[in-house]
Amino acid sequence: MGVYKHIPVCQEAVDLFSTYGSYAYAGAVDEYYRNTRGHSFKSGHLMLGVEAKPMFCDDDTPKGPISATGLNRMRKLMPYIFSSPVDVIMPEEEMDLKYLKARYALACSDLMAMSAAFMTSLVDVLDYIRLNWEMLVEDIRMGTIDDSVELSDEMRAQLEAELVPKPERAYELGCRSMATMTPRRLASRRSRRTRSTRSSSPTCRASGATA
Repeated sequence: MGVYKHIPVCQEAVDLFSTYGSYAYAGAVDEYYRNTRGHSFKSGHLMLGVEAKPMFCDDDTPKGPISATGLNRMRKLMPYIFSSPVDVIMPEEEMDLKYLKARYALACSDLMAMSAAFMTSLVDVLDYIRLNWEMLVEDIRMGTIDDSVELSDEMRAQLEAELVPKPERAYELGCRSMATMTPRRLASRRSRRTRSTRSSSPTCRASGATA
C-alpha cells in the first residue's frame, strides 16, 4: 500500500473528493447507460479495491489518504454499498486483503462493478481469483474462510460469524468457471476427479454418495 503521508485533510478536500470521486462518477456512469442502453445501470454492490485506515492528528483533524477520510464518514452506509465489510475496507491489522476482497465480491450475486484508485489493484485481485478460484468457490459454498488465509484468530472468528453458506452461488460460480476453462485444463480437472473417484472407499460407492 506504500507509505501514508501524514498531511492534514481539510473539509474542502473531503467535499471535493466526495463530489468528484463518488457522486460525479456515479452520475457519469448513469448517463452513459441511459445514452447507450436506454436505462440506468443496475443497482448492486461494489467491490472496492481501496483499503485505507483513517488517521487523525492530535487535535482529531483527519490526516493521510483523502479516500480514508471520505470513506470513514460513510462507515454506516458501507454494508449497503460495498461487497467487503468495514473491517476489510479499513483494516486495523495485517490480513490477506486479496483473498478477502475476492471472496466477498464473488459471494455477491448482485455485484455490479469493481473500483480502485489504481488499475494494478484490480489486476492483482483478478489474478488472485484466476489462480485460486476453486478455494474461493469452496469457501463461498461452505460459508468459511480458508485456513491458509492470513488473519488473526479474533478477526477470523468475527468475520466468519457473519458468513453464511451459499451453495447456489458457489454452483453458479463453479459452472461459469468451468465454461471459461481451456480444453487442457478441463481434461486435467477430469483426470484428477477420476483418480479421486477410484480412490474412494467401496462403502461410499455402494451408497451412491457423490462429492
